[in-house]
Amino acid sequence: MVWKRCLLFCKNNALGLSGFVIASGVVLYEKCKIDGNVLASWTTNFEPSVKWDYNWDRRDPNSLVKPDKSTEGTTEKDLKDVENEIKKRTPTASRHLLFIRHGQYNTDGKTDFDRYLTELGKKQADLTGQRLKEMGHDYSVLVSSTMTRAKQTADIVAKSIPDVPREETDILREGAPIPPEPPIGNWRPEKNVGIDSFTVNVVNHITIPPLPTKL
Repeated sequence: MVWKRCLLFCKNNALGLSGFVIASGVVLYEKCKIDGNVLASWTTNFEPSVKWDYNWDRRDPNSLVKPDKSTEGTTEKDLKDVENEIKKRTPTASRHLLFIRHGQYNTDGKTDFDRYLTELGKKQADLTGQRLKEMGHDYSVLVSSTMTRAKQTADIVAKSIPDVPREETDILREGAPIPPEPPIGNWRPEKNVGIDSFTVNVVNHITIPPLPTKL
C-alpha cells in the first residue's frame, strides 16, 4: 500500500505526523494529477461541432448543373459541355452590401417600443451616416428592419444621405435563423429556428435595385 510506504519513510527519516501528511499529499498529487497539454486560450483548440457548409443554399454553380448519368462513359465533349454550363451559371456581377448595426439602445425595455436608442446610440448612428457620406459611394437603397432601434438608426443615418431610397421590412427583425455555433447551454432556440430560418431564404431572393451605370 502506498500509505504504508509513506509511513515507513517518515519513521526512517524521523518525521512525525505532519511529515506523513505532507508525504501523503505529495503521493496523492502524483496519483491524481493529469498529464497533458495546457492551453493558454480556449480558442487555440476550438473545433466547431458542425462544420460550415459554404454551399448551404445550394447556389454553387456545380450544384446547378445537371450531373452526367450516362452509362457509356464520359467523353471529352461531355466534360467540355459541363464546363461551359458551369461557366454560364457562375455569377460575374458584384455588389457591395454594407451592414450597419443599430446604435446603443435601452436594454431595460420590456417591449420593442421601449428599446429605443440612447443618446450614445444616436451619436453612433450620426457618425455612421457622416462616414457613409464621406465614402462617396452611389448607394442604391437603405434597408432597415421595423424594430424601433433599427428604424431610429436608419432615420439618423438617412439625414447624411437623404437622396438614397428607404425601405423597411419585417424579415430583418432579430431572431434565431440557425442554431448557435458553438452551442450555448442556457439558450435553446430550437422552436424558433424552423420559423426564423425561413427569413434567410426570403432575404436571399430580395430584389435589389440595379447598380448605377456611373462608376
